[in-house]
Parts: sequence; C-alpha cells; structure tokens
Amino acid sequence: LADCGGSDSRFGGFSFSDLEQELPQLFRNNHQATTNIRRIVEDLKQFTRSEKDRFEPIDVNEVVLAASRMVANSLKKASHSVRIHYGEDLPQLPGSFQGLQQVVINLLMNACQALTEPSQPIEVATHHDPRTQTVSIRVTDGGRGIDGDLLDKIFDPFFTTKREEGGTGLGLSVSSRIIKEHGGTLRYDSQPGEGTRVTVLLPVGESA
Repeated sequence: LADCGGSDSRFGGFSFSDLEQELPQLFRNNHQATTNIRRIVEDLKQFTRSEKDRFEPIDVNEVVLAASRMVANSLKKASHSVRIHYGEDLPQLPGSFQGLQQVVINLLMNACQALTEPSQPIEVATHHDPRTQTVSIRVTDGGRGIDGDLLDKIFDPFFTTKREEGGTGLGLSVSSRIIKEHGGTLRYDSQPGEGTRVTVLLPVGESA
C-alpha cells in the first residue's frame, strides 16, 4: 500500500492511515469469529455423539492428569493456588477416556473462569468409595459462585452466562450426557461469593 500513492491515497473510500489502523483489528475480529464458529460446531458434534461404543477399562487418575496438562496454562494464569490430589488404589472402571477427559477439561475451565483474582484456589481430588463402589472426581473453586436461580438451568442446552466470551451453552450439557452414559451423576453445589464444588460420581464395574 505504501507504494500506491502514499498516505493521501484512498482505497475503497478509506485512506491509507485509516486502513493501517482498522485492518489489524478487522483481522483479529475475523479470527475470533472463526474460532467461535469452530467451537460451536465441535460442541454440536459432541452433543450428538455417543461415547458408549468407545468404552474400555480406564484409570480416572490418568484422565485427570491428562486433562490438567491440557489446560495447564489456563490454570496457571487463573490461580496461584492449584492443588490436585490423586486418590490411592483407584480401581479401573469401564468408560471413554476421551469423553471423561473432555468433562474434566470443561470443569477446570469453568473453575478458571469463575475466579475473580489469582489468590482464589482451585482444587481437584479423586477418591474411591468401596462401600458404594464409586469413583469420584471433585473440582472446587473459590470463585464468585452461582446464583440459585441459575443452578437449575446450567445443564440446559444453549444456556450460558458467557455468551459475550464465546460460550455456546453446550459444555455442561455435553458433560452431563457423557456422565449419564457412564451410569454416573454430575452435581453442582454453589453459593454466590463462596465458590463452587462440582462432584462427578462414576460407578465401578458392571453397573456402568
């Protein structure tokens, strides 16, 4: 552009200086829009995909480890206090490694987005309860919490409080479906201003 008449030249009604200022932001906006569209398409694909045909014996600790590695940078930026406690002697259970990893990634990212300052903690813990023959994954954050009237809606498809940040409202719907396919439950306990605790309970053995 600099060789096409200098700063007084006009292109499509815009001066060179205007284009120099506007084009970078235009490209950034287009890239963000494309990213959002790709996320929506991927969420829709996951929303309709069944995980049952990919079940195999899996170690939940390995699932949590893989998920935490995937979002390590986000965890580091969001909180100065991230603790992961791996339960001992967890039995393997039948399930989809990729599906459960997606659930844990979603819960960890939600925890990061719930924090208002880096001093607030994020904790993850796995545990085996031999009495109920279940393995649990618990994700706790010290963030802003969730209002009671929203807790009843968080699993609804396309419901989101993060529309402006590119949220599709499918993350928790997909996660809930995946956990149900494993014969488990996904429970949210939250108080505004006091943080949120999410508990995933997965059955061990034939019940899945």
